[in-house]
Amino acid sequence: MNCVAFRRALDTAPGTLSPEMLSHRRECASCETFARRQEAFERRLAEAVRIDVPEELASHVLLAHSLRLKADRRVRRRRLLFVSLAAGVVLGLAASWLALRPGPLDGEVVAHIEKEASHLVQRRELSPAQVNEVLAPLDITVAGDLGTVHYAGTCRIRKRLGAHLVLSGEKGPVTVLILPGERVAGRIPIVSPRLRGIIVPMERGSIAIVGEPGEALDAVESRILRAVRRGARDGPHVAGGRHPGGRERRYA
Repeated sequence: MNCVAFRRALDTAPGTLSPEMLSHRRECASCETFARRQEAFERRLAEAVRIDVPEELASHVLLAHSLRLKADRRVRRRRLLFVSLAAGVVLGLAASWLALRPGPLDGEVVAHIEKEASHLVQRRELSPAQVNEVLAPLDITVAGDLGTVHYAGTCRIRKRLGAHLVLSGEKGPVTVLILPGERVAGRIPIVSPRLRGIIVPMERGSIAIVGEPGEALDAVESRILRAVRRGARDGPHVAGGRHPGGRERRYA
């Protein structure tokens, strides 16, 4: 064994000398000195890391661990309570929003017609002047032939003031709801067990036309869109959709 191999082996495994290393150490004064220095360094290192463990250390460690577990459980309980409260608030807000949010427009139209079904049996024939008087609060004018109008009134649909007209149709009464502010991107069909209809766009709003199955609604639509105009007209106009006296105007 040479000096390099001896010192490398001693650095790798201090304190472990093979027979070859012991033989080389006896024969090499330089490696003997190197080995003594290494042994002295190992003794100092062992003394430096030797620490007496206090008798109460184990109990202190266990106590600290127990206190940490209790603190962690309190933090988890607080987090769970906060998450539960936050979830309750979110669910409550979501439920309130869903309760206040209007339903689909076609369903609201059908529900309104069924709620005011008594207007479908009106038989009085209204003049264009009477119809325009009803529509005046909405800044809407009829400037053409609607056909025979049996009922005209203002009413609220989805919290907006609109107009409710009932016309004669080929199969029965046809309801026309003029809906200012209820904008639609295109034609929306209306289908219910007893009614068929469409919702069509108009300037700054839409118009719902609903009749019995088989009614020629396209012809009614053409008349309505030609006749109804948005904009100012001569005659009384009262803000808020009401005529003098504070009541919604109706003709039946």
